[in-house]
Amino acid sequence: MTQPTQTPTLKNILLYIAIIIIAVWLLGYLLKFAAWLLNLVLVVGAILLIIWLIQTYWLSRRAGK
Repeated sequence: MTQPTQTPTLKNILLYIAIIIIAVWLLGYLLKFAAWLLNLVLVVGAILLIIWLIQTYWLSRRAGK
């Protein structure tokens, strides 16, 4: 005997839609967090570059004296 295929009920469809909406919402927050983290890394990199440039300039002036 074969089981009859079960058609999705309205409850199941609403549940799937709710799960998809929540998943997309969470994905949006994760991507915002990733963008914030990337921005933070870029700022730290820029600060380190400025420190390196100042240090290089300072050492080259010292060596010239």
